[in-house]
Amino acid sequence: RDFPSQSQPSSSSSQQQQPDPKSLYRTKFERHKLRMAEARRRAVYEAEGRVVACRRRLTELEESMCAEGDRMKATAQELDSLERSFGGIKRVATTSCSWASETVGSAMHCSC
Repeated sequence: RDFPSQSQPSSSSSQQQQPDPKSLYRTKFERHKLRMAEARRRAVYEAEGRVVACRRRLTELEESMCAEGDRMKATAQELDSLERSFGGIKRVATTSCSWASETVGSAMHCSC
């Protein structure tokens, strides 16, 4: 403890006892110490609450990034599929254009 324990002086019932200044100081000091400890405890609880909220937000952002990555992969696959489809259409159009120009003759060229 901060203060050694002291025995209270015995007093007669006829005397009014004044509080000892050291005793008053000790009481105020102990109350102040308790208030400060409680304030530190509250600060720790608030900081822990902020940490929990930040972790929750981080988890939400990670899940969102994962979902966005999945959407990007699906879009890339769809684009690749469309490019393959258009590539096939382009080959068919070019082939038919070549065939038509050979059939019609060399004077007429296909405008494809």
